[in-house]
Amino acid sequence: MSIQRETRASTDVLALILLATNGFLVALMLSLAKVAVSEGMPAITYAFWQSMLAGSMLWALAKLTQAMEKKALATPVTHAELNKSQNQPSRSHLLRYFLISGLSGVALPNVLAFMLVNKLGAGMTAILYALPPLFTLLGSSFLGQERLTRPKLSGILIAVAGCIWIVSLRYPQLDLAPLHWIAWGLVIPLSLAAGNIYRSLDWPDGASPLPLASGMLFGATLLIAGHAMLNGLSLNILHFDNKLITILGIQGLVTAATYLCFFKLQQMTGPLYVSQTGAVAAVFGLVLGNLYFNEAYPMWIWLAVLIVLFGLRQVNKASSNEASLTNEATGNDESAVGNGVLLGSDMTAKRNGAQV
Repeated sequence: MSIQRETRASTDVLALILLATNGFLVALMLSLAKVAVSEGMPAITYAFWQSMLAGSMLWALAKLTQAMEKKALATPVTHAELNKSQNQPSRSHLLRYFLISGLSGVALPNVLAFMLVNKLGAGMTAILYALPPLFTLLGSSFLGQERLTRPKLSGILIAVAGCIWIVSLRYPQLDLAPLHWIAWGLVIPLSLAAGNIYRSLDWPDGASPLPLASGMLFGATLLIAGHAMLNGLSLNILHFDNKLITILGIQGLVTAATYLCFFKLQQMTGPLYVSQTGAVAAVFGLVLGNLYFNEAYPMWIWLAVLIVLFGLRQVNKASSNEASLTNEATGNDESAVGNGVLLGSDMTAKRNGAQV
């Protein structure tokens, strides 16, 4: 029993490390994008090559991992290992997963953000990215993936309020855009929330995070390319200088690490936990802005950071207590492994056979 609890605790710590790492990488991604776009690279071009490069890197890593696994299978395997290797998702399932997750998690919110930032302003667009945890909680509760409890809801609302306060302090000239543009803007957090929920709901049996992350990025690349072609937008990067090409290469590497970490976190936890990445990224974004862009912030902004962290802590504490109560009621401690601070999803058991 104590060994199982220790395993659960170590899994909880790993999830927290992944969440913090993912938040930092997302903030770093946004900082690199800010530099590249300010240097003259169109945002849609940048998004296309960012997804293409990251997807290619993860695809190459997945192929290398697959080759190593095949070499390992040359030695005698157990019956359980053989069954696990044969339990592979169909190509049609993978294609559906790649396209839907690529559309909802990358292509649609990115394209909309590029289109609406001049209509809504940078501050209002940033606020929209603070809303996915709220919509994820509501959606996953409706579908039975999460329990909609008062502590969870209050924690999410506190974290969202803290994010909005951070944005309002960073963009003091925040103006309210016309309602129809705000309505279009709400598609961004709704799409991100739908992606969070879908990736857990339809996670292919036996699939590991590495090929799924690669496939999602390729799906997003295809959809962004389609949008560019339909609107006559150029994706050519050959005329940009070496500095921008270097930034793009670094961005590809950072993006690859981000989505590998992101999918591993989703595999371990569930849609609500992974939706908190945006709030963590907002905090790291302040640090990077201060260190690398010499951005100066009022002292109140650090109080807003504490509010965000407090809200996230409330959500995770509520989920931890919920998992403990469920475990005590069922008398099965093993079933709660990996769900301590995790916003545990019932789909976790479905992915137990997946490799890292």
